[in-house]
Amino acid sequence: MAERHPGDAANAPIPPARPSQADSISYLVWRSHLVFRRVLDNALAELGVNVAQVGLAAELIERGPQAVADLARAIGMTPQGTALAIGQLRKLGWATPSPAPGRGRAVLLEITDAGRENHRKAAGIIEQVEESMTNGLTATERRAARAALRAISGH
Repeated sequence: MAERHPGDAANAPIPPARPSQADSISYLVWRSHLVFRRVLDNALAELGVNVAQVGLAAELIERGPQAVADLARAIGMTPQGTALAIGQLRKLGWATPSPAPGRGRAVLLEITDAGRENHRKAAGIIEQVEESMTNGLTATERRAARAALRAISGH
């Protein structure tokens, strides 16, 4: 049997185990997003919208009339995806176009009274979904999750 020396590989400290990809924060955020998105979209279907459209309505409520390109930048969607989502909001009467003074052919989108009311309904649905999906967490764990996600998302 060979003699062991302090510099031998057999005596080297064992490096800490790296988390598998399935345990990485990026993977878990992505998977959580997919699960929440699917459940939220299914729950919001009764209003004829998805979570992205509710987010656009929230932007119009919080920031006032905006052009599609500005909305797209604000929530990180492509202008094409934003235009499609806004099309559904307009069809449902949640948003309406108005001229953008001094911006050429640009059109500003405004939230309507129906949009505000339906956004309130959507917010209630989202709150119920979040409550049911996080019911296994303590209040402290929920606060910690919110803080971690705010830090990750840069808010």
